[in-house]
Amino acid sequence: MLFFLPSYGMEHTMDSLKIYERLKNAKFDEAKAKELASIFSLFAETSPASKQDLRETELQMVREMKEIDAKLTKEMKDMELRLSKEIEGIRSSTVRWVAGLMLVNTGLMVSMLKLL
Repeated sequence: MLFFLPSYGMEHTMDSLKIYERLKNAKFDEAKAKELASIFSLFAETSPASKQDLRETELQMVREMKEIDAKLTKEMKDMELRLSKEIEGIRSSTVRWVAGLMLVNTGLMVSMLKLL
């Protein structure tokens, strides 16, 4: 005898006790009813995902990817701002050093011209 089970999604679970009781009420002996209920329960645990299960998983993954994208975008903007500030600080420090070195160089050149 073959039994066809309806497709169970994530919101449906298979209750082996109910299956057992239904089989027992249908005049199955206790051992056969327990065995079939056990087989049905095992099938429900190992059955492949339904299209609905896959769709729900896909939607969840899309939501999670959007959240990750938003977080990464924010982190990248924050990093860009920090780097811009750091670059500006380095630029102004470099300008001060170059200006200082130019003054020292000019002073040395004037000193050397006076010695000649």
